[in-house]
Parts: sequence; C-alpha cells; structure tokens
Amino acid sequence: MLQHVQPHHLTAGKIAVTTPDLVRAYLKTQYRLSPPHELTLRIGETNGALASLLQNQNVLSAAYVTAWNPLSQVSDIETNKAANERLCATISELGLMALPGNGVDPDGAWPGEESFLILGASLDQAEALARRYHQNAFVWVDRTAIPVLALVDETSVRLVTTPERTSV
Repeated sequence: MLQHVQPHHLTAGKIAVTTPDLVRAYLKTQYRLSPPHELTLRIGETNGALASLLQNQNVLSAAYVTAWNPLSQVSDIETNKAANERLCATISELGLMALPGNGVDPDGAWPGEESFLILGASLDQAEALARRYHQNAFVWVDRTAIPVLALVDETSVRLVTTPERTSV
C-alpha cells in the first residue's frame, strides 16, 4: 500500500493562473455527495451532516477532489471519466474511502464535475492528488467540518474560507 502520493511534475506550460473570477466560482460551487449520503458542502459553512459522517467513519479530515477538467480547461466526457477512474484507483491504493459526488455550479455556467470526498485524507495527500491530476483547487475539511477552499499554486496551497477573505 502507498503511504503517500507523489505529485506529477507540471511543466511550465501547465500551470494555470487562478483568477479572482475563478476563485469566486470555486467558492460558490456546491460540492455534493451522491446517495445514500446526499449532503452538500459549501465553503465556509458549518455542516452538521458532514461532522456526523466524519465521526461515524472515525476520521478527522476529508478532501473533496476531482480529476475532471484539469487546470479548469473543459475536457470531453470520456477523458474526464477516465481521469476520475484513475483518481479513484489512486485513492484506493492509499487505503482511503472515496464517496462519489458532483461539484455543481449553482448558476449552471460550468458543467458539473464528478468528484470524490476522500475520508481520512491528510492535507498533504489531498494536495498531492490535486497536483497529480492537475487541479487548481480542492476542498479541505478538518475536524471542525467547515469546508475550506484549498488553492494550489506552483509551490504551495492557500486555504480560503470566505469570499470576503479572498485576494488573488
């Protein structure tokens, strides 16, 4: 079993610029879980159902990650599904539980993205997965069960909790 995930090294041409509009879009996205869990994560909002899920699964953290649309560039459905299958396999190799979901733009301006809530993932594991699958961001949840947006850049991850605190 793998202990950690090594991020794939991105070439200079594959680093996306995270614009204020893109950050706002990530912040308003509804990060939903599929049945039977049927709960929605919103950045900066306490979530009692999520707290119960973490407690019932005996984990202190989780990450909501996708492999769809790398670097926020729309890919075709087949490419996205194949990437997400690889992500699911990587999560399984880590020995973590992945609950399927869908990141949904409430305004409908961006297509929904199949995703996973990865129970028990550390922040480092989530960052490595985001880098490996060329994602600009993921959602991080610690034991407070308050989802936080994690923005990934070339060298670090910046946690953002509310639109008012966002500066890019």
